[in-house]
Amino acid sequence: MCAFLVVGPRTLSLTLCALVGCSGQPNPQPLSGSASEAALRTKSCITRSSEEYAPSADSVAISGDDVKLCFGVQSDRSCWRFDVATKQVKSVPVTSPRPAPPPAKAEARDDGTLKLCGPGGSPCRSFATPGLIKDPPWVGVSDDLSTVAIPDGTTLRVYEVASGQVHATIHGWPDSPMLGNSFAYTPTFAAPDRMIVWYSWTPVSEQGRILDRSGKQLAIIGKHFYSMDPDRHTWHVHGTEWAIKGESSEIATVDVEHPSASSTYDLSALFALPRPPPESDHRMLEVLAVAGTAKRLVIVTGENPVTIGVLDRDTKKLEKLEPPRCPPPR
Repeated sequence: MCAFLVVGPRTLSLTLCALVGCSGQPNPQPLSGSASEAALRTKSCITRSSEEYAPSADSVAISGDDVKLCFGVQSDRSCWRFDVATKQVKSVPVTSPRPAPPPAKAEARDDGTLKLCGPGGSPCRSFATPGLIKDPPWVGVSDDLSTVAIPDGTTLRVYEVASGQVHATIHGWPDSPMLGNSFAYTPTFAAPDRMIVWYSWTPVSEQGRILDRSGKQLAIIGKHFYSMDPDRHTWHVHGTEWAIKGESSEIATVDVEHPSASSTYDLSALFALPRPPPESDHRMLEVLAVAGTAKRLVIVTGENPVTIGVLDRDTKKLEKLEPPRCPPPR
């Protein structure tokens, strides 16, 4: 799954925008213009940005033990390759950011229909909506374009595209402490008969629950676990397992086919050191990408400019990798 990380509708703190790639994604292309010089330009170390919101890593690709990413712009841009098995880090030729293929999307048209397009922008088809859609940005569609989820405040209706009939009607969580509750995020269609659905919990976060396509609740994700901008902070790990970033520095994993098989992990060891001044240290770990297996997770963060975590899921031991840092200027 690939996504842009953007500011959510109720997020109070600034969330950096970063282009996230997925395992198996083609490598970015060398910079145009003076391509021969730019492609050969490498760095032996990085200098931590003095900006409060430093440039975040882009073109992040995880494939097995291999992690590739770039950050910065123009002459300050550099690209790196991490081997998480050997813990080796090396600078590689600089490439330009590569646009991520768009996820499956439902777009409201002026004639009252929805344009449904699969991952990458195709194929596309039309769906006649049952009436006025209050929140078009939060309409969700499954990758195979068979199912559409349309929010209406505290109600989420799931439609079968072929028949146009309501497949399920989901009501908001009655125990939510949030005033002005709503379904403000598209569900994650996590398996052919499973959805991860998000609903208001605090002014800046959502609680997720696993439901089947009939609307039956199967599990609540995590214990006291809430996510900010969950549509942008959810990653397919392997099989039917997904990873979700929590409010601060936690991550939860859940197997949607076996909802009781869930775990949470503390990622605070991935914060970059030294920390910013207390008045500007929001202590919110920005996770850009997650991939892994039943034994290991690889986590890429936007920690000024990047840290990479290798998490042993049995022991919960978390190792941190970073590019070598240049000494501060005198």
